[in-house]
Amino acid sequence: MNIRLDGLRNAFRNRLPHQMLPYAEIAGIYDRIMDHVDYSAWCDYIASIFRRYHHGVKTVLETACGTGSMAVLLHAMGYEVTCMDISPEMIGIASCKFNRAGIPVPAIAADMRALPFHTRFDALICLYDSINYITKSADFRKAVAEASSVLETGGLFVFDVCTAWNSEMFFSNNSMVEVIGDIEYERICRYDSAG
Repeated sequence: MNIRLDGLRNAFRNRLPHQMLPYAEIAGIYDRIMDHVDYSAWCDYIASIFRRYHHGVKTVLETACGTGSMAVLLHAMGYEVTCMDISPEMIGIASCKFNRAGIPVPAIAADMRALPFHTRFDALICLYDSINYITKSADFRKAVAEASSVLETGGLFVFDVCTAWNSEMFFSNNSMVEVIGDIEYERICRYDSAG
């Protein structure tokens, strides 16, 4: 894996604290909080997209990979996966997960607006509404251009979004308390439609 160190330095110089802090704080408990997510079904769905639109997907870059749960499943399906996330704490958890499972998944902390790779991939995925963290049009264009720069010709960029309607219905000025075993946390949601 080739990494552009200048891009990596610039990515971290420009990251915003509000993008980083929540995941720095919850990285150690993230998998327990997200235990309700059916990662296997997601993995099957992503693999079906690969089969439908690009029959030769072998190499996959997962941006905003979190703690690497999807990467473990994609690797088990035979894909060569590289992971990245803007949160060094989440990447630390992912790396430990990969080491414990004995799987060779490179994991680095980087920003999807400045991908530090010279390597090209057959597919790039950004799941679980993670693209929604890109809130400015110029930054979204950067992220798409960066994705394009690391994809093979005909490669796939697969991402999902939380729509404005969904945000207004479920996350506008809302808070919820969840208890998971010995963990209790409050999620406070605010949605600014003017953005």
